[in-house]
Amino acid sequence: MSAIFGRWEYDTGVRDTLSAPMQATLLALKGATALIDRKEERDWTYSRDVARALYKLANHENVNSSLYNISSGKTWSVFDWCAVLKKSYPDFNYRLCEFGEVPNIDLFGTRDRIKCRQTVFM
Repeated sequence: MSAIFGRWEYDTGVRDTLSAPMQATLLALKGATALIDRKEERDWTYSRDVARALYKLANHENVNSSLYNISSGKTWSVFDWCAVLKKSYPDFNYRLCEFGEVPNIDLFGTRDRIKCRQTVFM
């Protein structure tokens, strides 16, 4: 499991960084501007969907494998998420960073895992 986000994320100091969708949501709630360094692609998966899948696996009588991929199965970017947030929070703005500008949303690295996998396996 990776790229999981959800409503129960809190900045407690235990995690290094909140998920990128949560970072964008917090900026939207403040009416701030999200600065994003690229349109990344990830299979962001909602935490409750992960919990539901784990519950079903734990309570299924005939588990046929020792490995399961739990994912949304769809890729979307935080930039896409910001477009959705903008509809509910009109004071919120978002844009891609200009050259030399520092983003205020951490995408956890300079390359996307999905693009790395496509480069290696395709």
